[in-house]
Amino acid sequence: DANADGILNGDRVIATINSKLLRDVKGGLGIGGVIGVGQVPVNSATLLADILQGTGPATNADANYDLQIVDKNGGSVDLNLNTMTTVGDLISAINSAGTVDVTAAIVNRKIVITDTSGGTGNLRVANGLGGATTATQLGLAIDANVTSVTGVDLDPFGIPPVGAQVSITDSLGNAAVVDFTAARSVQDILDTINNAGIGVSATLNNAGNGIQVADTAGGAGQLTIADTVGSVANQLGILGSFADGVTDSGDLDYAYVSGGTHIDDLGITRGKFTITDSEGVSFTVDLTQGNELTIDDVIAEINGASPGGKIIAQVNATGNGITIVDNGPGTIAISVVEVGSTTATELGIAGTAANAGDDIEGGFETVITLAAGDTLQTVANKINDANVGVGASIINDGTPGAPFRLSLSSEKAGTDGAFVFDDGGLGLNTINLSQAQDAVVFYGGNDPSTSIVVESKSNTLSSIIPGADISLLSVSNNPVTVTISLDDEAIVDNASSLVDTLNNVFDTLDRYDSYNADTEQRGLLLGDSTVAQVRNAIYNSLIQPNSALTGQYTSLSQIGIRVGQGARIEFDQDKFQQALQTDRDAVEALLTFEQFELDVDGEPTETLVAQGVGVEISKLLERLTDSIDGVIQTKLDTLDTQVGLNEKRIEDLDVRIEAKRQRLLAQFQAMEAALAQLQDQSSSLTQIQQISRNNQ
Repeated sequence: DANADGILNGDRVIATINSKLLRDVKGGLGIGGVIGVGQVPVNSATLLADILQGTGPATNADANYDLQIVDKNGGSVDLNLNTMTTVGDLISAINSAGTVDVTAAIVNRKIVITDTSGGTGNLRVANGLGGATTATQLGLAIDANVTSVTGVDLDPFGIPPVGAQVSITDSLGNAAVVDFTAARSVQDILDTINNAGIGVSATLNNAGNGIQVADTAGGAGQLTIADTVGSVANQLGILGSFADGVTDSGDLDYAYVSGGTHIDDLGITRGKFTITDSEGVSFTVDLTQGNELTIDDVIAEINGASPGGKIIAQVNATGNGITIVDNGPGTIAISVVEVGSTTATELGIAGTAANAGDDIEGGFETVITLAAGDTLQTVANKINDANVGVGASIINDGTPGAPFRLSLSSEKAGTDGAFVFDDGGLGLNTINLSQAQDAVVFYGGNDPSTSIVVESKSNTLSSIIPGADISLLSVSNNPVTVTISLDDEAIVDNASSLVDTLNNVFDTLDRYDSYNADTEQRGLLLGDSTVAQVRNAIYNSLIQPNSALTGQYTSLSQIGIRVGQGARIEFDQDKFQQALQTDRDAVEALLTFEQFELDVDGEPTETLVAQGVGVEISKLLERLTDSIDGVIQTKLDTLDTQVGLNEKRIEDLDVRIEAKRQRLLAQFQAMEAALAQLQDQSSSLTQIQQISRNNQ
């Protein structure tokens, strides 16, 4: 809590970062990639997703294979890791392949591949197609005349093999040596300290990005933590003696992003963004194709789309995001701009580099700098302006003197919305009011032990019953029965709404394509061909029967939707309800039927070959209103072109008028000069005449 003004007396920094440390407290350690707390066995049951510091090997869902092995005799096997779950699955796939003579085994936490073919060629282990770097990540990439290759330490929990013993003494002098050899995660570290049997308590720190150890013995001495074997206490930032009985590691810079990190785990929306390189060349990166699963896939999309490789994307040095590297001439500052989505922003790469030649350092940590004199409202505004997916507001709790509090809330539901807030020493004394968590329900029966546990990021379940969304409104200790029945009333309302919407469209078209004889006023679009095209296209889709349908209803008029008097769309509710009762499937097909072209494997493609009237109208409206090449957009582009041409004509006319004005002005000045000369001559003649008279 703080007063609304004057809360700062110097520069402070607030950091909001993705809460991977909080969310993965039961998972891998991998803090900064350097923390060492002993070795963990790697066996056939080790998950592929847990190796390589808990991020798993990079794969490419769009490629035929991620890893290729060729023995010394030329036999080969292509391996797709997307079909595998454990390290044992990979080992078995290699050993059971009948097309290559090699054996694979796990030796000292590493995969060893040995050639058994007896050939004289090279043993080759290569990366797969589509940018997958699996062989390189596993340390197996080779093309040489050798008989075996040994990979890297698979390191399933991000824990390098170094010493792991720490001595802790509480304020009463009770001491214990804590052995972290078996620790597999941050939570294991905390549990190991808490189970030491002395008066100390270990927890995540208040920001959730480090470890805090507090003395609970209540003695007069100091809390002391020292390394006995190795340097774990020093690496964790808890080494030393503490008179106040508390040590906080601070931000441990948890490295949680690698090429194999799944973008769904980071809550990234799949969209498009445009990158402009330092030569001024722009290209669009499309992550909506469905084959982008990991950070490596995102990097491959960026690097593959960059003309001439002038932009290079890579995981940043701190392991918490992507860096966009300027590999061009550095003439202008590179930039990343959204294209109708929030993808680049969520990746932390949206924006423009500070200077020409600079890179864009993306990541899930955002640092906000505050200045002396900033108010609590200023802090909230800066957090909101940073667009980090966290909303800040000021609340008044009514407390005398200091009633104002800074409230932060995630813009996403579930664990995807978890975040860490570090006030950088500002002393805001934040507390967590609501832990980020997913909705969890039991599905199937009264006994949870025989039911299925279903989780959801929100309070809506969309995958349990096909075609039905179930809203979770409250917690229940008793089973809840969900009854699903046909809702004809909602269907009728939707049909009526469709008719009203279409009539509103026609009303708008009529308003602009009209002529008032009394006032002699023309509509802005009177006689415009595009208006007629839009109107005719919609009417045709409503009137024409659909030859692609085989049911008894092939036109909207058969179910009570028709073009009536005054070209208005009319809705006969009784006829529509009768059609529903007579043949619901035919009504549904008329409105929603879709048939897609099949590929050579018999799988549906994205090419639509037949559709119901409802889908036809929907597609028609999409074509008409498409923001790139739709009929309306094309007309707008034409009008913009005409406006531009008219503005150019006006500019040209202004130039011509100015030139003519200058000519007339010059002529006027010349005439003035000539008149002045004539006046001088007239005056001279007058004087001569006067002299002549005087002489007479």
